[in-house]
Amino acid sequence: MNDFEFLRVIGIGQFIPVDSPFRRLDGRARLIVILSLLTGVLFTNRHIGIWIGLGLIMCGYLASRLSLRLGLDGLRPPLPFILILAVIQVFYNPYPKVGPEVFHWWRISLYPVDLWAGGIMLLRFNGLLLGITLISLIFSTAEMTQSLEGLLKPLTRLKVPVQDFIMIVQVTLRFLPSLAQTAERIAKAQAARGGDWGSGRGSLVARARQVIPMIVPLFVISLRKGERLALAMDSRGYGGPAARTSMWVMKMKALDYLAVLGAVGLALVILLV
Repeated sequence: MNDFEFLRVIGIGQFIPVDSPFRRLDGRARLIVILSLLTGVLFTNRHIGIWIGLGLIMCGYLASRLSLRLGLDGLRPPLPFILILAVIQVFYNPYPKVGPEVFHWWRISLYPVDLWAGGIMLLRFNGLLLGITLISLIFSTAEMTQSLEGLLKPLTRLKVPVQDFIMIVQVTLRFLPSLAQTAERIAKAQAARGGDWGSGRGSLVARARQVIPMIVPLFVISLRKGERLALAMDSRGYGGPAARTSMWVMKMKALDYLAVLGAVGLALVILLV
């Protein structure tokens, strides 16, 4: 893989149609299972709970007959930014400074709780990305839309614009591969003008410095695409209908309910361990 192939390492937004026991579950059940595990990973405050959640999410890849490398490769592009957030969490966290100093220089003092907070942040974001990538890989856009609509349908009685929210999710998933292609074009254009894109084995700091000049043009192009999409939808009179039917009727079976109950129980274990 060369330095410009961003789309190959972006797992979010891609769908792999592989038959598996997990894929045979109802779409709503699969979504609840993964979201339950992600909830446990996001809200637990213990390393052991996050590690259990990460292990269960990785088991989800195996149950879906997907290579775990698909999820791990998706962690590489945002890894510099995740490390930056973890470093910020080390220096700025709300936990009281207790125990002996691990490091001291000038006015900077680090305690074990600071390193613990940074590690929690790093593991939490990695678990979140692995779970979101798994959802993208096992759900087609149509199946994702129908599953979300089935889960959020009770909110329509409270006048919540469920279909508008589903449209936002659908457009976001479709835009991610497009953003990767746009990033490839920007990187190639910068390399053609003398930009330093030939050292793919540099350190994380060097890789972050490579990505920083790409952020502004990527945001500008993304905003232009979003504006054109909004104008196109408005000119065609798009609006969520009050009632909507579907070609497929989703029915929960006993195995689906057992999977949901098991996932909820595992999420409680992650939170309470």
